[in-house]
Amino acid sequence: MAGKKNNKARQYKPSTIRRLDTLSGNECSSPDCDKPLVARDDKSIISKICHIEAASSDGPRYNPNMTDDERRGFNNLILLCDECHTIIDNKENENEYPVSVLKDWKEAHQSKIIQKLQTKQSLLKMAIDAIAEYDLDDSFMNVDEGSNPFNIDHKIQYNMVVRNRPLINESPRKNRRVFSLSHAAMADPSILS
Repeated sequence: MAGKKNNKARQYKPSTIRRLDTLSGNECSSPDCDKPLVARDDKSIISKICHIEAASSDGPRYNPNMTDDERRGFNNLILLCDECHTIIDNKENENEYPVSVLKDWKEAHQSKIIQKLQTKQSLLKMAIDAIAEYDLDDSFMNVDEGSNPFNIDHKIQYNMVVRNRPLINESPRKNRRVFSLSHAAMADPSILS
């Protein structure tokens, strides 16, 4: 593996690494693997950046027509666990893991992760919108006849709301902006670059 250390095809851009990591969802991209990419100690990263078409001429699936920039680019990289990376890069397995299979894995995995993220963002946005529309005054001012309007628990709750009302009123607007940006980033992953 001569030239592996100085090979430009292995000099990944930080934005490419971030995009790969974000779209991995901390899961190996192999459809037959359920291993996380961070070890159980929550410190050790066990993911491997794998070239779909090899970085060097002695690697599997090497394409001599690619430039080093194309080899190190997002479209030619996939995140796998250490075991899956070793299996697909074993020259004896090259016919079982052609370029088309690895590209299909990557596309299917990223679609699954984007779908999960969009679902979570949508549910969170719905909850924030519901809270933003809730009229706090009505919840504390509608007292039925015959009930004790001076209930100490209600009074404490009311005072907390009144005291924190400016923060409560501002919070949904700020959160909507944050989640709108997050939602946009999930719809267009290139924003993360």
